[in-house]
Amino acid sequence: MKLDRFFIWRRRHWRGLTVSALAALFFIGAGAFNFLTESPDFMKWGSPDETANYVMAGQMAATGWPLIKEELNLTADNLVAPRSLLADGVWLKPVSFLGVIIYYGLLAKLLGLWVLPYLTPFLAAAAIVIFYLLVKKFLNPDIAWTAAWLAAIFPPLIYYSVRGLFHNVPFAAWLIIATYLATLAARRQTGWTAYGLAVLAGYACGLALAMRGVEVLWLGPLIIYGWLVNWRQWRLAKSGVWLFGLALALAPVAYYNQLLYGAPWLSGYPGMNRAASDLVNGSALAAGQVFAGQLTAVYAAAKQIYHALFYFSARPIASLLNLWLYFIKMFYWWWWLAVIGWLRWTYLQWRDRQNKRWWLAVLPCTLIFIWLTLYYGSWQISDNIDPNAVTIGNSYTRYWLPLYLAAIPWAAFGLIDLSRRFWPRHPVRPAAIILILLTAWSAWFVLAGSAEGLIPAYRNFQESRLIYQHVLTDTEPNSIIITRYHDKLFFPERAVIMKNFTDRSTVAVYAKLLRERPLYYFNLTLPEKDLRLINDQQLRPSGLVLVWREAVTPELSLYSLQKK
Repeated sequence: MKLDRFFIWRRRHWRGLTVSALAALFFIGAGAFNFLTESPDFMKWGSPDETANYVMAGQMAATGWPLIKEELNLTADNLVAPRSLLADGVWLKPVSFLGVIIYYGLLAKLLGLWVLPYLTPFLAAAAIVIFYLLVKKFLNPDIAWTAAWLAAIFPPLIYYSVRGLFHNVPFAAWLIIATYLATLAARRQTGWTAYGLAVLAGYACGLALAMRGVEVLWLGPLIIYGWLVNWRQWRLAKSGVWLFGLALALAPVAYYNQLLYGAPWLSGYPGMNRAASDLVNGSALAAGQVFAGQLTAVYAAAKQIYHALFYFSARPIASLLNLWLYFIKMFYWWWWLAVIGWLRWTYLQWRDRQNKRWWLAVLPCTLIFIWLTLYYGSWQISDNIDPNAVTIGNSYTRYWLPLYLAAIPWAAFGLIDLSRRFWPRHPVRPAAIILILLTAWSAWFVLAGSAEGLIPAYRNFQESRLIYQHVLTDTEPNSIIITRYHDKLFFPERAVIMKNFTDRSTVAVYAKLLRERPLYYFNLTLPEKDLRLINDQQLRPSGLVLVWREAVTPELSLYSLQKK
């Protein structure tokens, strides 16, 4: 009898069980890369942003402050700093949103630094299960199951869960969790359960914004829109509880922003800070002019707001090109399934007219798609040494993660709808076959289908480990290394300067630093004539000479900067 009950329970809940298994496999797969590449004596990351977040999370765990003291900058004109850290007097500050640093740092304080590479894979795996439950609230279980599978095998979600010290996956994961909790809270009118869910939803939303505050530009209007559409389910009391949870999650970030950057809403990004100030000032100016009846002057304020929103400029043609390269072409399966699903769902809603408010869901999704495409697609990003390279490691694929994930339910709808049209008796079976094929394709793409796939990344890590050990063995612990691209490898074990020898004022700083510390230069091996040119024209006026010390690899050499 008990065995029969088990089989009945399994038949009823097979979708939830398979999604849970997928999430577990996702966590194991995403965590395995860092488990294989990292070790206690070599915890390095593939980008300056990840390195800075890891180091500052460690500082947060150790001292309670995301700061590093570097007294050399008192005489070095703030030159002694890696990328993604801001030198401000004797302090190195994060050039970043502080959510990952603060919350991951607090968890590392409780559990140890070893946990940092695995927090994002765990959070993403949990979000996959929540994503399934969320989609099931609005669409049927088969579509929710398909959507969860598509999310679990989506290459950018896997890739940036492995590279888990970026903010993007934590933002997307907490946003999914917040949306699900808000949905549950909206369906309960009163009582402790409703208010408890509301405060948790607000807290999860606050955590999402703590990870990437800039997303408030579209998430804020979306929240207001959702509240207006569903105000009967929320009312003032429940909304107030939600706001309390939101403030509770954002309070630590606001506190450290105030201390580090001068205002609760500022961050470590100087350009974004200027844009935020212009946006606040422009909005206040526009509101004041409207109330004063000076409508002709509103144009100037609107122009200021526009330039604040698009502080990297708005380039529609470039946005469409990047959408083509980083979605339609790179992830064509998901794109075309999503287009089919969106068109089909919209047509069915219009034809059947069973839900008269269907357009209330289509409208914000369409506007957010346009906004994210234009906002991030307009940016000119060169993460790769080759500016023409189109790889999964380029930042467009992580900035557009909310866009990708929002398209996945439509892709699932399209896949199930096609399966039902061609195999009406057993629509899940052909969908499962297609999902298995997509899983194989996704695994290939993440591992080796891109120049920045995980297999090339693993090889680079092994080479970097040897370079790291070689250079640290041959340089003094108090030395400074001048480099162009290897700051992420040597910092914080060595002080680093991201410069060269072309600027005379910078070379003069080198001469001052050389009185206190040994200086080295690590970069591509210089041809003999280029080395003579640097010594004769750039270093000699300051009484310095660059001396080749050794070849670390066939392409890279270590040089010593000495007094002539």
